[in-house]
Amino acid sequence: MERKKFIRENVAAWLVENQSYEGLNKSAADRIARLFIECIQDALSKGYAVELRGLGTFTVKDLPAEIKTVPINSRFTAAKKKTVNVKARKTVSFRPAAGLKGLINKK
Repeated sequence: MERKKFIRENVAAWLVENQSYEGLNKSAADRIARLFIECIQDALSKGYAVELRGLGTFTVKDLPAEIKTVPINSRFTAAKKKTVNVKARKTVSFRPAAGLKGLINKK
């Protein structure tokens, strides 16, 4: 089953359809959505946490360097393991707000 996606263009179309004032066209709505996303990206790239009330919080986490073992499967040999060095890196984490969790889990 393929997951549904709600991409930036869908956000722009939703803004135009549900506008609270006159004069918002699709290109302006797309620009607003793009600027909003760029604002979040800029804040995260500078190390800030981004809290959107009712939606959740985006944070940047530091992941340490580590050594992982991964299986090497081949039909000619028994399963072997190989070690791989993974460099330290940063990742973005999202913690949904309680209201969003309740909305999603509502039956």
